[in-house]
Amino acid sequence: MKKYKRHLLLSTLILFSGCQNKKEISISGLEKIGYKPIYCDKVDYYDSKSDAGEDPFFKIYSQLEIDNPKLSILAARCFNENYCMYELINNNEIVCQKYFVHNKGEFFKMWDEHKVLVFNTKKIVNWKLFLYNNEEFNTT
Repeated sequence: MKKYKRHLLLSTLILFSGCQNKKEISISGLEKIGYKPIYCDKVDYYDSKSDAGEDPFFKIYSQLEIDNPKLSILAARCFNENYCMYELINNNEIVCQKYFVHNKGEFFKMWDEHKVLVFNTKKIVNWKLFLYNNEEFNTT
């Protein structure tokens, strides 16, 4: 029994020691391994207040087409160069932003400024929306 406990403790220490001080991958690092920026091009309004007791919201999203059917679509929501949250996309739809409508007509966005990158998709960028949202390219 002592040998088993010692082995378990040693294995646990080895596993957790490998998890410390790991450097987060950057946006440019994600792009190098195949992630592509996506800019959403669809807006829907949902009012489920009567059903779920939550505020209505606008959902800004895009439909994705899978590139390799053997792999899943992965999304990285990056809030700065080195901090990203990852999610597995199951329904071929990526939500770029949600704006909740408060009782007084005020809007609250779900996520602060961020960039969304996707992996294993054919759809890359809706250029009209990209040009409209980027001041350096905006000619109006």
